[in-house]
Amino acid sequence: MASESPCLDVNKIGVTTGLQFNDPEGNVIRSWKSPNDVQATDLAILAYPNPAISKLNIKSEKPFTDYWFVAVDCPNLCSAQPFSPEELNGADIDMDELDIKSEFLGSFSEGVNDMSLDLSEVSKGTYKIFLKLKDGQLVWQNILKIQQPSTLEAVIRYLNADCE
Repeated sequence: MASESPCLDVNKIGVTTGLQFNDPEGNVIRSWKSPNDVQATDLAILAYPNPAISKLNIKSEKPFTDYWFVAVDCPNLCSAQPFSPEELNGADIDMDELDIKSEFLGSFSEGVNDMSLDLSEVSKGTYKIFLKLKDGQLVWQNILKIQQPSTLEAVIRYLNADCE
């Protein structure tokens, strides 16, 4: 039965339903489909550039103490349905599973507001960057890792081909 598929649960660690594209300076360019990113309502986290080639910058208005960079199992579900904060509940994330599935993870005892990850050795694909805020809240953003520079239009054509 299709409803039993773990790929249909937008709260699962390994599921993405869309992406927010950000330029190398961190400006939002546009969204593709309906990203199931979870961000606190009074907080902006920004991972850029997205798509990323060799480096990913992460900024948060509130300090974060932990991060996880996770490859997704069910990329590009191609959902145009907008998600409400009630549907995307970071409290449902299994922290042990997050530790196990992480490509990178780390902690900062005092909390930080920005960092960079070297993605030069990471395979192309869809990922999520999870941040645990100093207040304990978990937020994340969907990331696309590509191998070489490409136009946004070419990236969107590639993503749309998976939806057809």
